[in-house]
Amino acid sequence: MPVKHLQINFSPKTQPLAHQIEAIEYVKTHDIVPLFDEQGLGKTKMIIDALNANIQQKRIDSILVICKKTLLKNWNDEVVKHSYLFPVILTGSKNQKGRSLLTYGHYYIANYEAVVSEIELLKLMMRDRKFAIVLDESHRIKNPYSKAAEAIFSLKDLSVKRIIISGTPIANKPEDIWSQFYFLDGGITFGEDYEAFKKEYSVDLRGRDDFSGYNEKMEYLNGKINEVSIRRTKEILQLPDKEFIDVYVDLPDEHQRVYDVIKRELTVEIESIDGNDLLSNIDNYLVKLLRLTQVASNPRLLFENFTQESGKIIALDTLVKSIIERDEKAIIWTSFRKNVKELKGRYSIHGTRTLFGEMSIDDRNRSVKDFLTRPDVRLLIANPSAAKEGLTLTSANNAIYLDRTFKMDDYLQSQDRIHRISQTRKCSIYKIIAKNTIDLYTDEILEKKETLAKYILGDTNSLEMKSKCLTKDDLIRIMG
Repeated sequence: MPVKHLQINFSPKTQPLAHQIEAIEYVKTHDIVPLFDEQGLGKTKMIIDALNANIQQKRIDSILVICKKTLLKNWNDEVVKHSYLFPVILTGSKNQKGRSLLTYGHYYIANYEAVVSEIELLKLMMRDRKFAIVLDESHRIKNPYSKAAEAIFSLKDLSVKRIIISGTPIANKPEDIWSQFYFLDGGITFGEDYEAFKKEYSVDLRGRDDFSGYNEKMEYLNGKINEVSIRRTKEILQLPDKEFIDVYVDLPDEHQRVYDVIKRELTVEIESIDGNDLLSNIDNYLVKLLRLTQVASNPRLLFENFTQESGKIIALDTLVKSIIERDEKAIIWTSFRKNVKELKGRYSIHGTRTLFGEMSIDDRNRSVKDFLTRPDVRLLIANPSAAKEGLTLTSANNAIYLDRTFKMDDYLQSQDRIHRISQTRKCSIYKIIAKNTIDLYTDEILEKKETLAKYILGDTNSLEMKSKCLTKDDLIRIMG
C-alpha cells in the first residue's frame, strides 16, 4: 500500500547556495544520479533538498541513506538542520533495528555493515514503498566482491531512484568506478563484467612518466562519466587559498639506523626480482613497504624500547609551536593509532583531542564538538581511515601529515576537512617528509593516482606528471 503523506512542510529550512541550486534541480529530475562534486561543496544539503521535493511530488515515499557508521549522527543532524522531515537511525541490536524499520520515517539512515546484517529486513521494508537509495562515500563499494557491495546490489532493483555521492569516486585506480555505476544502472554505462572492465582500464602507475599511452582509454572513461554525472571543484566557491608546504627532515643517526634495518630486509627481496614481476605485483609490494612508512614516521611503532626522538616528530614539535603562537588550530594526521595515542600525551598542554578507529561513536562526537567549539582545544590528532569523510573541521586552518600511506582517498579526503564551505582563512597543508626514505616514493605514487583521477573526472586536461617515473633502481636508492 502506498504511504499516506502526512501534512508536513517540505520546504528547505536553509537556503541553498548558488552552486547548489543547479545540482538540486538535476537530482530532483533524474532517477540515476552520480554526484561527484569535490569535497566541501555541501553535497548532503543538495541531496536533502532534492529528495524532499521528490517526496512532496510523491515520486518517492522514503529514502534509505547508507553511510559510514561514524557519519550516522552527521546525516541525522543534516536532515534536521536542512529540513522538517523525520530521520530514523538504524542502530543497536537486531531487535532495535527491526523496531526502527517499523517506525515511520522519511529518512532511514544505516551504515554499510548494518545493510549486510539486516538485508532481509531492509528488503521487506522496501517492497511496500517507493524508495530512493543514497550511497554516501560510494567508493566504499569499489570492491564488487565485498559483502557490502553484494548486499547493496541486491537492493537496487527494489528502489525507484538511486544516488551515489563521492568526492573521490576513483579512490585509487580507474577500476574503482565500475562497482558504483553497476549499482546505479546494472551495467548500462560500464558493462556487467567487472573483470573485463578491470583488464581494459587498469593502469600501471610505474609504466611511464606521463601516461600518454593511456590517453584514449582515460578519455573514454571521462566522456562516459561526464555524460551522466555532476562534478564541480571547489574553485566555484572562491574559498581561501590552500597552500602546500613540504617539510623535509634528516633522520637522526639512531632513527636512520633503525630505518636501515627494515630497509635492508626489503631491499634484498626487491633486488632478487625482475622489473616485470615488480610491476605486475606492485600492490603486494606497496603493502610490504608500509613497514618502512611506519619506521620513518616513528620507530616506536615497531620497536617499543626505542628511546631516541623520531626525526619527524621533532619537526612536528616546531610546526605545532608556530601554529599555536599564531593562535590557530591544527589537525595532525597519522595512519597509525600508536602515534595518535603518543601524540595526545605529548601535546596534552594544548587540550588535544583524538579521532581513531578504537574510539566509540560518542567519544568521537565529543572530540569533534570540543575541537569545533572550545578555544582551549587547539589540536586534533586523527587517523584518516576514521575521520577523512563527512566531517567539517573548519575551526582549524592547518593540516599536518606526519605520515601517509598509498591510499589517495585518505589523503585527498582528509585534507579537505578544513578546506570547505565556512572556511574563511588561508589553509596550510604540511607534509613532513623524511629524506632518503620511502616517503619520497609515497609522494610520487599519490601524485600519479591523483593525476589519473582528476583526468578521468575532467578536473584536468593533461596526464603529464610533475615527477619522473621511478625505476627499480630508483626505488632501492630512495629506500636508503
